[in-house]
Amino acid sequence: MDRPLHSGTSTPAEYVPTDLVDSEEDVITSLMKYQALLEKDFRGTGMDVEVLLRQFARLRAAIQRRTSDVGQIGDPSIFRVPNRYVQKARDNGETDHLYHLGLVVTADKTAEAFQDIKYVCVGGTPSRMRGFAVLCLEALQIKVPTGLGVTDLCGGHARYVMYKAGPVLTVSHGMGNPSLSIMLHEVLKLLHYAQASKDVKFIRIGTCGGVGVPGGTTVISDRVYNGIYESFYDQYILGKLVRRPASLDRKLCRDLMFHATKPGISLPVVVGNTMCADDFYEEQARIDGAFCEFSNQDRRDFMEKCYLDYGIRNFEMESLAFAAMTHHAKLRAAVVCVVIVNRLESDQIAVEVEQHLEDWTCRPQRIVAELIKHELMDSANGVDNDLQILRQELATTTDHLYPSVNFPYIIGTGNGTDSAMSSSRGESSLSLSQPVTPDEDRKVMNGRAGMMATASSLLTAGSGAFKSVEPVPVGDEVLLK
Repeated sequence: MDRPLHSGTSTPAEYVPTDLVDSEEDVITSLMKYQALLEKDFRGTGMDVEVLLRQFARLRAAIQRRTSDVGQIGDPSIFRVPNRYVQKARDNGETDHLYHLGLVVTADKTAEAFQDIKYVCVGGTPSRMRGFAVLCLEALQIKVPTGLGVTDLCGGHARYVMYKAGPVLTVSHGMGNPSLSIMLHEVLKLLHYAQASKDVKFIRIGTCGGVGVPGGTTVISDRVYNGIYESFYDQYILGKLVRRPASLDRKLCRDLMFHATKPGISLPVVVGNTMCADDFYEEQARIDGAFCEFSNQDRRDFMEKCYLDYGIRNFEMESLAFAAMTHHAKLRAAVVCVVIVNRLESDQIAVEVEQHLEDWTCRPQRIVAELIKHELMDSANGVDNDLQILRQELATTTDHLYPSVNFPYIIGTGNGTDSAMSSSRGESSLSLSQPVTPDEDRKVMNGRAGMMATASSLLTAGSGAFKSVEPVPVGDEVLLK
């Protein structure tokens, strides 16, 4: 408790409130106590107490105004882009032309249409995002009036397409980081004008080339690298290099893995690192482009380094900008892509694989739709306790995968471990009863010679292809294969 206020010879330091906390209400209370202290302890000192009291009163009034206005301009639950010029434009009621989306937005109109958005799911092609919108409508049991169908909110004449399925916004982004960046700038501004929740989640759904991962396997990205193995997205702004960290949300990654592997879905899935390239051919070590100035041995060495040293399990072309921009906006994000060709075996999609592509490209969509459906159910029901328990059990079972992601593992129903991982770890083979520690991972990383020997045993003469680990759909029990 505070000591009682009284006059005397004691110094004001004795009366400093001991119950001061960070809430604005307590700050106001404390200011009032300090005012009382000033009145009692500094009378007759010659100090201009009246000036101090007026300053305290002015500060208290400002904090009270801040407290009352928090629902309008300072609501911490509302998403705001980190751009003071756009913030000012919205606060002033100005219109904004989102040119590439074909939309003209104002605060009031946009809030009516988009304030309820909780998920933004993006993918490369218009047809894929339309298909995902239809899937979400079915999963969420949203009825569309007869004859209306799924409507492109961009009007069919913009560079991108956009569909809304209840609280889910699906948008195409084209190919490559620059195309995705343009779309994401304008979608983030759209959410800003709509005063959508800051807890909105962003998920990229796409296709990719696997690195030692067979076609049809879904890769959930844990970490994203550029072409020189750095998790940064580089831009040149006003003649200067600006490097922004590319970071994805690990909890969202884990939640997606949970839904991918539970009974009823049971899709082959791997959590691994992703290399994002700015080119489809040379940067992805393809030898079938118009130019190729490296040897097949160079290519094999590069693939080996990606696979063994950095835990890279797929190549694609958008995740770096996606991870950097969502991280910069303080939003949770994940990347879920299905492998359509194992790059350790081929540069091109085999003719016999094409018959499976429609099914394969739907796999990431099914995982994401399942996540959205159950999270919305949790929210509506005040969180399903049984589901939460299952998630906690899965997190406990797989948490040892996350201290280091140098060696992501394919989830399956086998009783052993990946032979490559097992041989390079020696006596430290993975099992659910023997978690992998960060120290052990460092020992493996330091054992470069052992990994090189393992890699050599996995290379086939001439082709330079690693022996793929076949993922098995998960049954009732989650084990590492």
